[in-house]
Amino acid sequence: MGHRSRVPVIFLALLALLAAVPLAVGGPPRARQAPHPHFEVQPVWQNLNYPSALAFESDRRIFFAERHTGRIRLIERGVLRPDPLATLEVPAGPGEQGLLALVLHPDFATRRFLYAYHTAPAPLRNRIVRLRERDGRAEDPRVILDGIPAAPFRNGGGLRFGPDGRLYAGVGDAGDPAAPQDPAVPLGKILRMNPNGSIPGDNPQPGSLVYALGIRNASGLSFHPLTGRLFATDSGGDRGEELNLILPGGNYGWPKVMGPGRDARFIDPLLTYRSAAGPSTMAFYTGLRYPPAFRFNLYVGEQATGVIRRVLLRYPEYAQVERDEVLIQAPGPVVEVAEGPDGYLYFTTPTGIYRVIYTGK
Repeated sequence: MGHRSRVPVIFLALLALLAAVPLAVGGPPRARQAPHPHFEVQPVWQNLNYPSALAFESDRRIFFAERHTGRIRLIERGVLRPDPLATLEVPAGPGEQGLLALVLHPDFATRRFLYAYHTAPAPLRNRIVRLRERDGRAEDPRVILDGIPAAPFRNGGGLRFGPDGRLYAGVGDAGDPAAPQDPAVPLGKILRMNPNGSIPGDNPQPGSLVYALGIRNASGLSFHPLTGRLFATDSGGDRGEELNLILPGGNYGWPKVMGPGRDARFIDPLLTYRSAAGPSTMAFYTGLRYPPAFRFNLYVGEQATGVIRRVLLRYPEYAQVERDEVLIQAPGPVVEVAEGPDGYLYFTTPTGIYRVIYTGK
């Protein structure tokens, strides 16, 4: 009798352990749960107001966005400028809304264009805005994409330029689970556009910005430095979290599937977390500050756990997960991950900007 009563307890403990382990399609990798012993965190700037995105012109100029104030700010030569470059109107209150993403034009040195993805109030909607930096100000705002439905949660916010010079945006479903499977609605999609917001002629569907669909909440986008392929995180909440290799015209299953559905209509993720890790943004590392084994790996931040994970992709296609492990434990939820021009990984928490230092020999 006593032996039988312990079985449910043991079973529940096993389920709790499995919930924290990632599952890769084609076989589970061995997850390393302890941080790597030769990496540590170095503060760059603290006591900030929710820095949600980083953009580097050089190692002397770091632009960043503040989610809840709508301010675009600049750290120059190690000094935070007191006045923002620009302030975009955003809704009041917490949540997954506000100034969500910030990127620089690939030819920023000449064009001086910044792009921001933000939630605008009255009426509530998401949009992408282009600004031009001039004399320490970001001016001449031009809305290049407007009218994306918004909600307090699941607005997406991934924003990256691809190696093809196109601008890619990850848009959440804004609480409308039916929208991701509707190709006529921008919600639950990854969008691809020209730098002026127009539709590229080689998009999967002529006359449509939709590049991929069936997404719940894509806040992280990154392009592999060797193959040029697009990777995206997708947060599924209690139904799991995904890392996806994004194919043109691909359907990733939400809301019908989250995780490996093995349904011919949908593309399975490369990696699925059974628990609500809350993946934020991510970056491929190409620098020389870390050992060679750490180059061309993908580094994914998690808001719920406050870790940055190192994802190794299988050579030579880099289209399958070889291994997944914890790199560092951050001093708070990880909001943004980016590679700096000085060869270090940077990340943000709700209160600061940090750099990842290698201490091994």
